[in-house]
Amino acid sequence: MSETWIDRGKITPPRAPDDWLRRTWSPRAQALLLSAPPGYGKTSALLALADQAREAGHLVAWYTADVDDVDPVSFFRYLATALQAQIPAFGQELLGALAGGKLDERALWGRFFEAVLAYNVPGLFVAIDDAHYLAATQLPVLKGLLAHAGKLPPGFRVALGLRGELPLPLGKLVAGGAAEVWGPAALRFSPAEEQAFLAARAGGVVPAGWTRRAADMEGWPLGLDLATSVLADVALDPLGGPVDAVAAYLAEEVFASLPAAAQETLLGAALLEAPTAAACEQVFGRPDAAAQLAALARAHLLQPLADGLRYRLPAYLRTFLVAELERRTPAATRLTWHQAAAAYHRGRGEAELALPHLIQAGDFAAAAGYAMQAFPPLLARGRTREMARWLATFPPAFAQADPSLTYWRAELANRAGQAAEAAQGFERARASFHAADDPAGELKATVRLATIAMYARDLRRSGALQLKALGMLDGARPEDQADLQLTRAVAAEQRGDIPLTRECNEAVLTIPIGDNIEVAVCHTFAHANLYTLALQRGELAAAEEHVRRGAELARAWGFQPTHLLMGFLHAHLELIEGAVEAAGAFLRALPAHWEDQLDWHDLGVAWTVAGRYHQVKGEAREAERALERARAVFRAADFPEGEKLPLERMLWLAVQRSQARRLEELATAIPAEPTSVYDLALVLPLARGRQLAGEPARAVAQLMDALPLLDALEAWPLRA
Repeated sequence: MSETWIDRGKITPPRAPDDWLRRTWSPRAQALLLSAPPGYGKTSALLALADQAREAGHLVAWYTADVDDVDPVSFFRYLATALQAQIPAFGQELLGALAGGKLDERALWGRFFEAVLAYNVPGLFVAIDDAHYLAATQLPVLKGLLAHAGKLPPGFRVALGLRGELPLPLGKLVAGGAAEVWGPAALRFSPAEEQAFLAARAGGVVPAGWTRRAADMEGWPLGLDLATSVLADVALDPLGGPVDAVAAYLAEEVFASLPAAAQETLLGAALLEAPTAAACEQVFGRPDAAAQLAALARAHLLQPLADGLRYRLPAYLRTFLVAELERRTPAATRLTWHQAAAAYHRGRGEAELALPHLIQAGDFAAAAGYAMQAFPPLLARGRTREMARWLATFPPAFAQADPSLTYWRAELANRAGQAAEAAQGFERARASFHAADDPAGELKATVRLATIAMYARDLRRSGALQLKALGMLDGARPEDQADLQLTRAVAAEQRGDIPLTRECNEAVLTIPIGDNIEVAVCHTFAHANLYTLALQRGELAAAEEHVRRGAELARAWGFQPTHLLMGFLHAHLELIEGAVEAAGAFLRALPAHWEDQLDWHDLGVAWTVAGRYHQVKGEAREAERALERARAVFRAADFPEGEKLPLERMLWLAVQRSQARRLEELATAIPAEPTSVYDLALVLPLARGRQLAGEPARAVAQLMDALPLLDALEAWPLRA
């Protein structure tokens, strides 16, 4: 071996960054393939597995392949040298076999493993990084290695890190448990790992810009690294530099390495919202689109959707590709493609997919019409980022003049809890709809204004707007009738008119859904409201039924945000019934970035439920933190009635912890004269706390003052 030059870098594991998130991996099979694009942490995973092997007292043989790997003899010499650093006498018999005539890679692997066994070692870990180079030039070496999968001695394991798929049949090995394949989904950061990484990198409070950028990275380890390290000042919102860094990395490591045909297909996929083979063939004239898209999916650059026809691009990859498309493709060509894509999707009745192409093609009037069709389902399914992206694409002058676009901008502000901005937008939209003699649009804007006024406790204005909307109901569309009934229901609840609250919600459920997605949304919220009423009366079976029906509707229509809300409501019911672990299982299984899926009201409810769970578990600090977040959400949206939900739990928490001073601090937020069931819910923990503090007369007086309203509101559990 001394006569053969060895590049020690190929058999020396790279040093992991000191601030990288350490992760624990637990493969079950003896052969593990880590298959993902660059930056997904394949090398980091191999390093972690190597560390775990060393800690168990096993030998480690590391090999980093590269484009010059064309000689199997050299490959095995390197492996032997890697082990000689741990067993100096290792490899003489193997080296003798290499000096012979015809090579049999499977037999060479057998000799290699036998040579290791001869030293009676407890185990061996072989890591081959960048194995895609070997797949291109020395496939028999990898084939010979996998032939031993499942037959290795206990404690022996091999792991390969490679881009794309290994061009070998693996189905039998995987089915038999001899091999495992971990793709991007296994290598991405989980939500908990992502938060741990961001917190460690920030060294304290995580900047809001990092959290927003992390959502685009979709758990991509390198993307998170770049987005949090390019700017030295973590207090800054990194929106420019990290994007440039990610784009530069993608250009150098991913895009430039693809064949020209694959590059063109990937650029076309970035132009389309949900690329399919048929769309690529129609728009770009690519008869090989199906094969190219499938190849890109195998390389993990496209993600196939559940229907097996459509694909999606990760957000960070789309950002780079769109910029690359604009850089290398003439504007006239892009215009032709957008026109063709718009025509293709319009012909198929796909309003959502036609919309962005109509905008890019400059047909703004048609695009605004399609927005009115596409935005209700997008809003119901929580896809507000797409709505914001497309609204921002309209020319400002056109967007300001079009009442429907003004309405939808206000709707997005409303969903984000920006009440003042939303009210101004709805007011402008209402005036524009009126001037355009569009009573349906005017009614929608009027109902929204009534809702905002109601949340702000401006009951006089809300009542006047509701009366105006009631006068416009003749001939109104079913979804607008249902929406107004929901607004009336919440207003009635705030006034303490429980019979009218129930009547309005039940009236919503009498409106047939048919194929009307907006009516379906209203039905789910009516069930959520009736769930609350049932809880107030102690009717747990009825509450269970309403949350079940609401969840079924949300699941059937794909209303992910509402389905998530129903999950929180059901968890709340489980906590009331004592099924604490079931509620905890739901909270622990929440999807990544779940907060982004909920509007401000539902987010406040969700954090309140989380606070109650931690309270029941005796985790006071976590409970206080969750309840403060809920309270902050409602406060930011200027909804004082909503603040009472977490405030009630905070009062009970103070009672449980015997915190008399904290109880009195919170008491300052309680209205002097309770007018709603939410006010009454605040009286009970306050009275209990004062009783425990040795003020029974004061506690009894509070409860006696509340009894008449308790009877009027039929709030039987509270009365008891």
